[in-house]
Amino acid sequence: LTLISRTALANANTTTITDCFSSTYADYVVMITAIQVETDGASIDFRFGTGGSVDSGTYYAYALQGYTMENSEKRSYPTIAVNAGRLFYSMDSGSTTGGSGVFYFQNPNGGHQLKCVTGHYTGSNSDSGTELTTYNLGSWYYGSGAEAFTDISILSTSGNLRAGSLSNNNGVVSIYGVAKS
Repeated sequence: LTLISRTALANANTTTITDCFSSTYADYVVMITAIQVETDGASIDFRFGTGGSVDSGTYYAYALQGYTMENSEKRSYPTIAVNAGRLFYSMDSGSTTGGSGVFYFQNPNGGHQLKCVTGHYTGSNSDSGTELTTYNLGSWYYGSGAEAFTDISILSTSGNLRAGSLSNNNGVVSIYGVAKS
């Protein structure tokens, strides 16, 4: 893995990381550490982009399944054709730890219509009554053309993300390129 970008989230609804995807790598590992929201129940989504402009068309879809510490199942299955992919579901704004996860992005800059994201995260869930919920997820983008994305935006579905800190490794997005084999 080669570190491409390490970015602290802004205290804003959206943080955009530009020029993080290129033809140098086909696939990427994205690590998000201790991400927090200011609005209880907000989820954290992503959108691909190019040249600082995001693609918010209805080309995204996602599915999540998780369990709380009390072993109750949590699911999030939206309809296909939404305007963002999902990374974290229904976060607890009162949590001091937020959520952390590792996500595999398949060929966001490549010449294919389908861009897949798989991953796993652990975090606080606003409706679980517990501090810890773990999820597996799949998100994808299926556009009408073979877009070669260079950017990613991380956004809260309601309110703002809390500001991150590189020195404390809270609210940090690290993007690694996976060598072509």
